[in-house]
Amino acid sequence: MSSPTPTLSSSFEPSSSSNNDSFWPYDPLLPPSIVFTIIYALLFFWIAYLTFIRYKSFYFTVMPLGTAIEVVGYALRCYATQNQNQLPPYITSLSLTVLAPLLFAAGNYLLLPRLVLSTPNPRTSILKIPTRRLTLVFISLDILAFLIQGAGTSIAGFAKWTGSTALVGVRVLVGGLGVQVLGVGWFLSCVLRFYLTTKKDKGEKTETRKNLVKAVGISGGLIFIRCIYRFIEFVEGVEGYVIKAEWMFWVFEAAMMVGCVVVFCFWHPGKEL
Repeated sequence: MSSPTPTLSSSFEPSSSSNNDSFWPYDPLLPPSIVFTIIYALLFFWIAYLTFIRYKSFYFTVMPLGTAIEVVGYALRCYATQNQNQLPPYITSLSLTVLAPLLFAAGNYLLLPRLVLSTPNPRTSILKIPTRRLTLVFISLDILAFLIQGAGTSIAGFAKWTGSTALVGVRVLVGGLGVQVLGVGWFLSCVLRFYLTTKKDKGEKTETRKNLVKAVGISGGLIFIRCIYRFIEFVEGVEGYVIKAEWMFWVFEAAMMVGCVVVFCFWHPGKEL
């Protein structure tokens, strides 16, 4: 097994100080994996009920779907923590937790044009992007990021995350995360612009719309923070602090994405629109 080194200029190879046969960069904890599996399972039933049964907002399907993927990802993590020398559950869990937030971002992208068009005097464009093309622009970036990240994880996974081939996969994955950071950052700029232009509007419908704008802003902001965390993690490589600090995963990945879903459980678009 080759020796891991600090940056993307060398191989990206998970290892564990406590178990030489482990693919993990640290000795993973089982209890938080179980807790977050349960939390995501409860959130899935909650958001799915609101989306499909109570409000029949089928355009918001991506949010329950992303939550379901998180459930599978964390359930696999529970298994992988107890079988640290098995690569498939480790890789699959990692891949699912990396890719699921793309669906959460897509949910936000679907909502912004609906919010804009729900105003008394809808804006024809935001930051020079035609309102009716907002979803197309950001979903296209989301799909591009998804394909790049998926290709990167596939390449690295096929190479068992070791050697020069895995390094190529990690570089591709970092590129996909970079696209996602830029896309979410651009989107948040549009949300802020829309919020500022409608801040002084009055009326009951306006107030409910503002709640949903806040939910989109909070959800998008949490995704943005999480994307920066993942970007830094993979850029640093296996000798970096971020990838070796499990607490950062629970704070900047698991908890952030819980918040991303929770805000829509309270301010669901089916209700607010």
